[in-house]
Amino acid sequence: MASWNWPALFFSTAWFCYRRMHGYAWTNFFLPLPPSTSTAIAAALMAAFAFAFSSFIAVAPAAYSDYHPRMRVVEGLRAAGAFRKQVDEFYGKHRRLPTPDEAVQFRDHGPAQNAHSVVYDAGKRMILVTFREGFAGKRVARHAEDQNGALSWTCRTVDVERRYLPSSYRG
Repeated sequence: MASWNWPALFFSTAWFCYRRMHGYAWTNFFLPLPPSTSTAIAAALMAAFAFAFSSFIAVAPAAYSDYHPRMRVVEGLRAAGAFRKQVDEFYGKHRRLPTPDEAVQFRDHGPAQNAHSVVYDAGKRMILVTFREGFAGKRVARHAEDQNGALSWTCRTVDVERRYLPSSYRG
């Protein structure tokens, strides 16, 4: 299969030296030929690629700065999932939500990287996630509602901006 010799095309002088064609190297260095049509097309494609890549580099940091806070919120909501499972099991057995005295039995399943605390507030019927570092002290809540004999959960922000919630929780 025929292919371009890219070093010879774009770095002709250096390529001539590498191939020990010193006469051509000196001639090319001092009297370069005008680019042919194929060279001009290749140069235009390279310029278009460089423009597209530099545009991506300009936009990427802004996109990532929004991504990282969202992942912190997702990780906090996953930590709330363990409590949700415990409340769902309690509701399945007793067909009601737990009282404050019964809610003491629900335990955190280990520290989460971005969640400072995850607690079940029986009085407000919600699981409250309090964040650390990036959102220090800010909170998100999962509210439990008894609808026609079935438990349904909605996610609401307390202090965290709504845009950081995953799209499936914004409902």
